[in-house]
Amino acid sequence: MLSSKDEHSCLELFVRVRALVLSAMALTILGSLQLVSPAFADGSWQFTPSPFDPTGTLASVSCPTIVFCVAVGGGEIQNSQTVSPLIEEYNGSQWSDTLSGIESQDATLFGISCSSIDFCMAVGAHGSESTLFSESFNGSTWAVVSTANGKVIPELTEVSCTSSSFCIGAGGSSGTVAIYSGTSWSEMTLSSIPSVSDVSCASAEYCMAIDDVGYSNMQNRQVASVYDGTTWKTIVSPDIPQGEAWASLTNVSCISPTYCIGVGDAGVSYLDSTFFSEKYDGVSWSTISNLSNNGSDVQVLGLDCSTITYCEAIGVTSSPPPGPQYNSVIESYNGSQWSQIPNPQEPIGNNLGIITDAGILQHGIGYYTLGISCPQGIYCVAVGYTNLQVSPTSTSTLVLPLIMTDKKFVAMAPSSGGSGYWLASSNGGIFDFGSAASLGSASNEPLNAPIVSMAATPDGQGYWEVAADGGIFSFGNATFYGSMGDKPLNAPIVSMAATPDGQGYWEVAADGGVFNYGDAGFFGSGTGLNLGAPAVGMAATPDGQGYWEIAADGGVFNYGDAGFYGSAT
Repeated sequence: MLSSKDEHSCLELFVRVRALVLSAMALTILGSLQLVSPAFADGSWQFTPSPFDPTGTLASVSCPTIVFCVAVGGGEIQNSQTVSPLIEEYNGSQWSDTLSGIESQDATLFGISCSSIDFCMAVGAHGSESTLFSESFNGSTWAVVSTANGKVIPELTEVSCTSSSFCIGAGGSSGTVAIYSGTSWSEMTLSSIPSVSDVSCASAEYCMAIDDVGYSNMQNRQVASVYDGTTWKTIVSPDIPQGEAWASLTNVSCISPTYCIGVGDAGVSYLDSTFFSEKYDGVSWSTISNLSNNGSDVQVLGLDCSTITYCEAIGVTSSPPPGPQYNSVIESYNGSQWSQIPNPQEPIGNNLGIITDAGILQHGIGYYTLGISCPQGIYCVAVGYTNLQVSPTSTSTLVLPLIMTDKKFVAMAPSSGGSGYWLASSNGGIFDFGSAASLGSASNEPLNAPIVSMAATPDGQGYWEVAADGGIFSFGNATFYGSMGDKPLNAPIVSMAATPDGQGYWEVAADGGVFNYGDAGFFGSGTGLNLGAPAVGMAATPDGQGYWEIAADGGVFNYGDAGFYGSAT
């Protein structure tokens, strides 16, 4: 027999996004209030200003690259009691409004997945019904997506796409699963899971869908199914963690058929649950960790794994009576263990208190993060909503979409002689150690895209930083020889290397494209090679007459006088 916690979990994921959006509509909107973004705190979360009308909720976000994200949700239509699709785009630095396929449609978007900068699929529901509403993006415009033969399909809350011709959508207490094959949606049969809370596809031949209904030692529920390109197959649930009475996986992220991470909560009672995580290797589940949250009830709301060594999960914890008090929880996974990340804090206005990323507590101000995406393992973007108290004595609230980013260290370079080094963070900050001297940084520059790499001059008296849009920032005796910062890119820049004399440098893009400046010669590139994984770095030969590129899967590509000595693929 299922416990009250199991029953609670069964419905929670299905209703959480819709309830938040509809409750946001019902709130009285008074005046306007802007979020002020503080200076980036390296390796920590910070809040990004919302540039749009503060009447909506963002429920999901997808970032196919570090300079292109799309967030979706729902916003109130002016002077009406209905909602319209809310879509926002992020270029790595700023957010902007995007026109939906139907601006006046009474509908809300709950989930989004972008397989590239030229294709995104968003799913949700018609505002007054529980039927599917969906829109797709072709790189320039959004359009409403139909269902096969006009058949009515129940609403979808989650979606995962691997290309413009393959998406799996899921959600709802009926366990709805649907497939998109490039033209329309068709419902699939998945009888083994009564209510689907999440879905993740590593390819068109491998997807995993999970049910967040809790399972216990008394009744071991099957909580996952995998899709092999033709049919769905049930997977037996993982074991209950030692010392716990029940467990529930609510989110899943799959890198490959032999690597999926699931997160949720486990506990001995409804008011005493802990963060719970399992890894699936294609055959069986194994427990990663069972982190304590000091007796608080924890609910995981979002998860994304961009590599096998980088995942982030977001959620909320609540303390037991006489509370409850709500606080955010952010967990980061390094491939072997989870660790808790400090919560961000941001003052809003005068005497309005502090907000946290996923809680409703301090001075009437609260945050809920609902979606997260971590492109290329460099940084994460999370979205959600917040209720802000307009005045200390007012009970009316203002609803604002929430956007957060997690900037991380992205590169390092040695000083002359190797007796020191610099570390660069994605916001442009430079940190010097040993004999490496601080010569300035791009942290005070108006970046259009995050910093992704750096290189030092031969004498160690200067260095360059390069951003994802190709922009070059030079410091000390490092000379600027040109950049891709003002030119269109087919893929974001991911790394750079300097020539031996420091009179030139190369930039390399995620598609393998190489751009040369100063005395740096062009010896070839990975463009057109149909890389199995995006390029992530490069290095030059000692004489500067060649270079290597490395891809995320360990593949090595050599050009000029750079020899090939093997790879990690």
